Amino acid sequence: MTTIQFNKEYPIAREALQKAGKNKVLNDFDKFIPMIEKSLENSEIISTEFADVKYYLNQFVNEAYRQFIDERYIYAGKHENQPEELRWLSSPSEIRSIGPYIKKLNKLPDNCKNCDMYNDTKKLSEELTNLFEVYTFLKEHTVKASVKKKEAKDLKEAEENEWMKKLVSHKDTKKVIELLKGTVNDIEGKLFESRLKSLVYIVDNYKKEIEKGNSDYLELYKNNGFIKMCIQGIVERTDTNYRYNAKKEFKLAENYQELIEKQAKRYAEEITDTFVYKNTHKLSYILYTKDNLDSVSINNVSLGNGYIECDLECQFKDNSEFLANTSIVLSYSKYDKPFYRYPTIFKNVKMPDGSMLKEPSEERMDEIFATNNVSAIDVKKNKLK
Repeated sequence: MTTIQFNKEYPIAREALQKAGKNKVLNDFDKFIPMIEKSLENSEIISTEFADVKYYLNQFVNEAYRQFIDERYIYAGKHENQPEELRWLSSPSEIRSIGPYIKKLNKLPDNCKNCDMYNDTKKLSEELTNLFEVYTFLKEHTVKASVKKKEAKDLKEAEENEWMKKLVSHKDTKKVIELLKGTVNDIEGKLFESRLKSLVYIVDNYKKEIEKGNSDYLELYKNNGFIKMCIQGIVERTDTNYRYNAKKEFKLAENYQELIEKQAKRYAEEITDTFVYKNTHKLSYILYTKDNLDSVSINNVSLGNGYIECDLECQFKDNSEFLANTSIVLSYSKYDKPFYRYPTIFKNVKMPDGSMLKEPSEERMDEIFATNNVSAIDVKKNKLK
């Protein structure tokens, strides 16, 4: 915590602004007092907030000197009655100028220091020295908004990870995880073989195009993001002409067979790992909250190119049960970027009293089924979104 004391009163400046009817300037200044106090307490201020504080502090300082000094001693020819060295010493229009301004005041000759303008200027400047110190401290403790945003994100992720660890460590969740892992051990090899077969087929067709002189896979497969992604990792560019309109030429890398096997293996591992994680992620809150899982089974597992679907059935000791039809589907954005979708459909959801839950969305499963509360409205605050 900082030792800087923010007195926030500044009676000379406030009285001058009030007499001049500068209520908006005062209100704007007061509006930022809580932010300044909080920033001093935390010894930091976000750069965007500091920019706002700086603007309104400058406005406060500029008007204070204008009303208390310039209007009384400088404007409308009044400056002619003041010592020359003092009248040419312009009043600060920004808060950062107060410190240097006081040093200049102290260096003025004695004939300047014996007049009312000097005494009033010195009183106002000494009063605002505290505000100058506050400003200087905040300036030195400004942090970028992006840094604070990252810190907030990291904190949120850490909290979510801790909550997920708690859910995953529950005995019922562990039972489901074990079943899911046993299932993926059986299907990972099939996914590998299926993807490798698909890649070999793509490469064989691409070889034929190379023989025809059409090695530019970017042009050949411009409408097929999946094939482009596969070919990109196993080719090398052979032409040395990199002009914009030049024809691009490629060849297969010497170890392309090894590379496509790695692609297939990475794909199989990624989709099976995600299969376990996403099912655990979507069901763990329900399992943790109910805390009475009786049995779980996986049925109707089907595989495809970039696709897994299964029915996961859970039965509970309180006579409730549900079937979750879960899928992992490989898709492509309009920019040909691959991403997975994880649709889950709950079916045959039976409540402990034997009634069937209507429209069992993921939200209703959390709000109603997990808590056995038909009148529930809000999902538990700690529920991972």
